[in-house]
Amino acid sequence: MQELNAGAAIAAGARNVTPTPRPVAPPEQGEDVARLYEQPEDPEEAPAAVNARQQSASSTETEEPVDLDEILRMAQEEIKNAKLEEHSVPLLADLSQQTKDSIPTIYYQKHDYSSDPAVSSVTINGTNARVGSSPIPGLRVEEILRDAVVLNYQGTQFRLRALNSWVNL
Repeated sequence: MQELNAGAAIAAGARNVTPTPRPVAPPEQGEDVARLYEQPEDPEEAPAAVNARQQSASSTETEEPVDLDEILRMAQEEIKNAKLEEHSVPLLADLSQQTKDSIPTIYYQKHDYSSDPAVSSVTINGTNARVGSSPIPGLRVEEILRDAVVLNYQGTQFRLRALNSWVNL
């Protein structure tokens, strides 16, 4: 009978070919890496050996169960706390639809707040603006708050949350 090498055996469709042993990792790479290169003596026992290793590793490391309801509750609490500071000027969203339709698109790109109003600035539609300046025709920056900007468009005052743009379609 003719002897086949591994490549010829695979080409011939043989199933019981002995795999070529993998090289053993150098000792300087550590035990964990060396374990990755280990070959089980009996291929049928390989899954059992892997499971035994995983069980011994998991017995020393216990995972804490995740309480999704608690995580959701905490996230909702954070959202409640993220409300804007109280201010007498209404938010743009609270204006009538007719008023909002008259306000041009506002692309709010940057918000630099400081307790010193002279230092605070915003970037709207690509223009850097401070209190009193007009980044686009008809729009004036009235006040820069910690979490919003107060704008005035042709006599209508409104607030826009920091870094929230307004697109007028």
